[in-house]
Amino acid sequence: MVLTEIFAAVPVIAQSWMKSMATDAPDELKMDDGTVSCIPASDCHVSKHSPSTIGSDKNGNGERWCGVLNTCYKTNGVIKDDDPRVHMKLSRSDEWVQPKNIADFFTVIRTTLEKGKMYRLIAGNTGSGVYPPANAQTTIDITALPLYKCSIEGDTLKLGGCIPLAKMIDFLRTLDSDQFAYAEPIAKHLSRVANTPIRNRATPAGNLMLKYLHPEFPSDMFTILESIGTKIEIASINDVNGSTLIPICNLLDTNVSMKGKILTSLILPKLSGQEYRYHSYKISKRYQNAHAYVNAGFLIKLDTEFNIIEKPKLCFGGISKSFVSPLIVS
Repeated sequence: MVLTEIFAAVPVIAQSWMKSMATDAPDELKMDDGTVSCIPASDCHVSKHSPSTIGSDKNGNGERWCGVLNTCYKTNGVIKDDDPRVHMKLSRSDEWVQPKNIADFFTVIRTTLEKGKMYRLIAGNTGSGVYPPANAQTTIDITALPLYKCSIEGDTLKLGGCIPLAKMIDFLRTLDSDQFAYAEPIAKHLSRVANTPIRNRATPAGNLMLKYLHPEFPSDMFTILESIGTKIEIASINDVNGSTLIPICNLLDTNVSMKGKILTSLILPKLSGQEYRYHSYKISKRYQNAHAYVNAGFLIKLDTEFNIIEKPKLCFGGISKSFVSPLIVS
């Protein structure tokens, strides 16, 4: 017993010893390593602070820098104030912006497009492990937007586009199966997607946008949501105060553009467990942490004698980038 305790303590002791031999880099070195640039006073929106010559740029031009540079850097180089967003200058052309509300989000989008720059939206940013991210001068972090709410509204279930998959699974498991026949099967299916750390960060909107950008991606999320008739709510720069509701399968339509738009929520129908039967499947190399070779979702409406009383919904993924349902193409 004593020997077991000694062996169990070895990793902890080794880790503490390694930490004792290391020291953190000084702030000056961190600021000069190219990961976070100094912020010129002309670009700093913290206007209540006066600039000071506390550093120079990489070309040695001795520009005047923001007087709160040290404070800013100790909060990961982010300047925070009453401005409704967090703004980080990564280089002379690249920037990271975190808007706090939808109105400010579209202001950032409009400004970026007017400058002729490319932008990229991120939340969990887990998709970059599947496909290399597109080149963009402006990265917009949407995790501060109010897109996490989940609620039952009349005959529909509304899920925020930025809710982490782990919380989405937990929420689905709280629903009454008599009202939402698909809740538990979908929760079980999603628990096979990726792994726990990724599900803690990944979002349904991000997964669906990956499917939009790469139709060949065998998205489990897309297949199972399409199989129950999910619709997506999209806000546009052309209608900041409104939104558009479209079937989720429209994401595969080459005529649909998401430029200047954001997927805000998923709208799932209420399907009684007394009438509907739902099953989904995933064939993959491993139970978890592997893309599907083929996935599928089947929704069938039955009467009390188990006769099929309306056209079943059969959806497949992983067949090709355009094939979804045989009932659509036949």
